[in-house]
Amino acid sequence: MTGMEMEAKITKMMTMKFAILEEDLFSLKKTTEQVQEKQENVDRRLKDVSSQEENVNKQFESFDKSNLNFTNQIQKSVTELEKKSKKMFTNFHNLYETVDNFNGKLNSLE
Repeated sequence: MTGMEMEAKITKMMTMKFAILEEDLFSLKKTTEQVQEKQENVDRRLKDVSSQEENVNKQFESFDKSNLNFTNQIQKSVTELEKKSKKMFTNFHNLYETVDNFNGKLNSLE
């Protein structure tokens, strides 16, 4: 093989390898673009999830406040009922003593 033939063969091989490298580079660029697009989608989804998480946290805070208000109202009602039941018991006891005294006076009149 002559020097020119060898040079032509090497040039042809280099041209083929260069073409393969160009294809690989093009493929790598496409893959990089796809990865970037997917990363952007992931970032958007993460942002959406963060926003949803904030909304859920706000709803929980609102629920906690409502629950606390409801609990306080129940406690207040229970306290009022306790006071009323004590007052009713006292009134019943006084009424019982009055009736008992009245019965005692009636018995003493007989």
